[in-house]
Amino acid sequence: MDSDGNMKRRLLIQRRVLGVIFMEVFLLIAYAFGVPCKNPPFFQRALEEKKSILIILEPEIFFCPLCLEPVIHFVKKLRVHGRDCLVTGVFIWRKEGREKSQKSLKIIEKKIKGFVEGNEIRFPVILDKYHVFDGLNIETPVIILLDRSQNEIHKYTLPLSQKQRGEIFGLK
Repeated sequence: MDSDGNMKRRLLIQRRVLGVIFMEVFLLIAYAFGVPCKNPPFFQRALEEKKSILIILEPEIFFCPLCLEPVIHFVKKLRVHGRDCLVTGVFIWRKEGREKSQKSLKIIEKKIKGFVEGNEIRFPVILDKYHVFDGLNIETPVIILLDRSQNEIHKYTLPLSQKQRGEIFGLK
């Protein structure tokens, strides 16, 4: 695909991701002010859940066992305590640094697939190969929590403290 086609695809994905994020923030604000909203079926599950979790990672984490361990631990905790959360994982594929080739992209996609299967991850995990998240200045791994029950948005870096795990999963 030519660069113009890649640019169009990237813009389309950016719009969709930003649309979902905008809808989450809008619903959070509407909920905070008690504004009733008619919701399209696409967002029905998101509204039924009190919390949404976005896990942001970089593929380089696969080459650092000490970095990967807290992610695996968090995923295991999600299986037990995060059943009432809407969860999405995003691997950021940054443009800067070495040039990303199709071959290296396929290798990373395979590593992500193995990571998902090996850790029995049941939520969607997406590779941001169109650089939607490039503008964000985020050190990974990061957990973003949208908590509609408390009208709050939180950002956490892994590894989590016991207090942070309690905040995310509602544990004392």
